[in-house]
Amino acid sequence: MSSSDPLSLFLPPVQEWFRAALGEPTAAQRRAVAEQSPTADDDLRAAYGVGEFMGGVSGETLRGRLSFAPTCNVAGFHTGYGGPGVKTVLPARASAWLDFRLVPDQRSGDVLELLRSHLDARGFAEIEITVLATAETGVTRLDDPFVARAAAVAERLSGRKASVVPLSPGTLPVVHSLERHVGVPGLSAPDNPVYGGCAVHAPNEHIRVEDIAPALGYFAALLDELG
Repeated sequence: MSSSDPLSLFLPPVQEWFRAALGEPTAAQRRAVAEQSPTADDDLRAAYGVGEFMGGVSGETLRGRLSFAPTCNVAGFHTGYGGPGVKTVLPARASAWLDFRLVPDQRSGDVLELLRSHLDARGFAEIEITVLATAETGVTRLDDPFVARAAAVAERLSGRKASVVPLSPGTLPVVHSLERHVGVPGLSAPDNPVYGGCAVHAPNEHIRVEDIAPALGYFAALLDELG
């Protein structure tokens, strides 16, 4: 990286309270991002039907944000009247559903306290926060032998260099659980037959028939490698 602050390349402008405790990506993680498939931009634009991403980010910066940038997502607002006809309503209550995608070294309890402090400091002390679920962050080191073995299987089957994503943009609570309770590394290997436009977790979530055989082939080869 050319910047003296590698983390700044991967983070969009965010409130300082949310950026607190974020560690910088390791050299191995930054190298993995740099070596990922250069078609990632095109794949994402095609999947979401957009011409460009916010801030005009692309290339290595875009791929880095997918791995290293936390998110605060407003999933929905609920207030007032939304039925048929016309109502003159002054709503007495309002609610919002939020979810945070955290990255190491963030912890769910710390982020909850930071959110509470952020609201209080801006005059919203009356807002109640109800926690529905949490999952702690976890990451498998790229120099773990298991990563090398999984990547080697992919390269042997595909005949191409493996493209490694240091941190999944989605939530994988099982990684932290495997590390903490079983003492083994966790990773999401390419045995899941999804693609950029699969509408994951959406009403029309799907997979393509042609992706099933390669996924099964990889899974079988990985099991064979691990004995």
